[in-house]
Amino acid sequence: MYHSPKSPSARFCFLRRLSQWGAASFAMVAFAVLVSAAEVTIQRDIVYYAPDGETDAAIDEFCRLDLYLPKVSPAGGFPLIVLFHGGGLHTGSRERMAALAERFASAGIAVANATYRLHPGVKFPVYVEDAARAVAWAAQHGESKGMRPGALFVGGHSAGGYLAALLATDAQYLRKAGVSDGGVAGYIPISGQLITHSQVREELGLTRLSILSNEAAPLYHLRRDMAPILFLVGDKDMPARVEETRLFVAAANDIAKNPNVSVLVVPDRNHGSIRSRLLTQDDPGGVAVMEFIRKWTP
Repeated sequence: MYHSPKSPSARFCFLRRLSQWGAASFAMVAFAVLVSAAEVTIQRDIVYYAPDGETDAAIDEFCRLDLYLPKVSPAGGFPLIVLFHGGGLHTGSRERMAALAERFASAGIAVANATYRLHPGVKFPVYVEDAARAVAWAAQHGESKGMRPGALFVGGHSAGGYLAALLATDAQYLRKAGVSDGGVAGYIPISGQLITHSQVREELGLTRLSILSNEAAPLYHLRRDMAPILFLVGDKDMPARVEETRLFVAAANDIAKNPNVSVLVVPDRNHGSIRSRLLTQDDPGGVAVMEFIRKWTP
């Protein structure tokens, strides 16, 4: 949970940064200085995918999300971000992102914290298809929950960051799920693989040393018309993760000619702490996320 700055000077600097959202948006987030869990409404176990006439225990178990809503909403509504947990596409749950979801909601950003089916129960591309369905649910129902029109974002950590990045680059998944082109305002992948994911390579009979960029790789689908993307990665992250992310950003900027793709390499962060430290006061990653959402919220 977010805690307010203790010193007057720190509190002033924090409020000044929040004021950059503009008058309406300032009202949305300024209360984050004083909020507690009581200011967040959580709607749990919402089914985002239930195919007609089909009974599937894995779909029933995993194709669900928890919705974290700010109790204070500005005129025009709040941004909403769909978050996906990590776990290598074979483990993990919504609990991994629960504290972060509550922190965002306490700062005026609604969160759909989603799970998806996992290996060995399914293989690629089911992981990303489920992720697209969760985003489609948010696109369809977000405004009725208080989302500002057009202010839908997608993010995730580790494997969830990979899913967010693939949705950002390969447009077919969101289209098939019913999300219109331009339906997502921006993406925030955190420490995700941008080549073909190691789990997918394993499904192909390859090892981690087999570096591959095929249709399962975000890097494979670079486009000039991608929505804005902010990557977060720790300087002590997984081996070659920083270089992999910088390669993507350089290719997006210089080859695809998309200027709205960037990376923040956060000092003194590893693969886990890049996520967990987002909860701390004045974390550079957390500040960057807030400013990215402010910038790209219509």
